[in-house]
Amino acid sequence: MVMQKFSYHIFGFGNRSVNIPFYKYIYLNQVVILSTSYIEFYRNGKSCGIAFTDIYAGFYYPAVSLFQGATVRCNFGPSFRYPVPHGARGMCERVGEMYIEQTLADILYLVENEDELAEEAAKCARNL
Repeated sequence: MVMQKFSYHIFGFGNRSVNIPFYKYIYLNQVVILSTSYIEFYRNGKSCGIAFTDIYAGFYYPAVSLFQGATVRCNFGPSFRYPVPHGARGMCERVGEMYIEQTLADILYLVENEDELAEEAAKCARNL
């Protein structure tokens, strides 16, 4: 199996109707220490355990891969069917944070490159 950097996932087979465990296999790729970081999976409000610890800093996006007619339902918030663990937040809360981060990144870019941008604007104005 080919693993990719920044790829953490849980792989398994399960069937609630016959009480087969939710997962049987967990694969982990490269690990770089980032203190107190972990990924934990939940099924119906109950922890399946911490699957990955000491993960890369970065941006992670949920993804599901299914085969042979399997189905899954994901809930990224804000209305959860089961209680959310203390300190956990839904993916839906990330949207507002991303707007703020992107705005700040744009402002920093404009401030740091003010002189170059002014020169470029002056060149464009002269060429009109």
